[in-house]
Amino acid sequence: MSELIQVDTTFFDCSTINLETFLAKVGTEITDTFTEAYDPTGELPHWGNDYDIDEINRVTAAEFPELPAGLVSHVRDNIYNAENDFDQNFVWEVFAPESADWCYGTVLVAINISHGGDPRGSYAGARWFIVEDCVESSFLEWTLSVHPVTASGDSADENGEFTSGYTSRPVYAFESAANVVGFSEKRGAWLAWLNGRAVAVHFSHDAEWL
Repeated sequence: MSELIQVDTTFFDCSTINLETFLAKVGTEITDTFTEAYDPTGELPHWGNDYDIDEINRVTAAEFPELPAGLVSHVRDNIYNAENDFDQNFVWEVFAPESADWCYGTVLVAINISHGGDPRGSYAGARWFIVEDCVESSFLEWTLSVHPVTASGDSADENGEFTSGYTSRPVYAFESAANVVGFSEKRGAWLAWLNGRAVAVHFSHDAEWL
């Protein structure tokens, strides 16, 4: 079973994306080097709108030449505000040149992970990542895709209706369309009936299942 995807064997809609494995997959963490250079005395802010953008640009120019110059904050949000299957809440922020499309190209990303409880507060200080391309790296893939497969190994979702590129929450879309029977330890998968066919259900963190 994938370390990235934690399959819940009791409730079909409770399988999750492991945040730590996700972060390791989509970017390169630079937190230790960045933080030491950005705030050696521990006096600068490490949260959202309080970041010192001049210091961020000084550090990236000196320590991370792969990042472009002239970084500004393009977008900041809490993952709680979007459809997602993560096992932890977090706040994310992307820094890119002012004229850039932050979805593409190499960017700096700050992640503040929730300590748990109320998603409106209690977050850790920033962890910093270089993401080479938010789209190509799957950084913006926040939900699990669902892949129903017949006994012969054929896909029972020829049009990709239960993938993240087709619907905002594939798990819920599949539950609405199918009769989910239960988890099979023998098959290592959820079993369901879909359009009169028995299927085994697999999850992925992108639209393709291998």
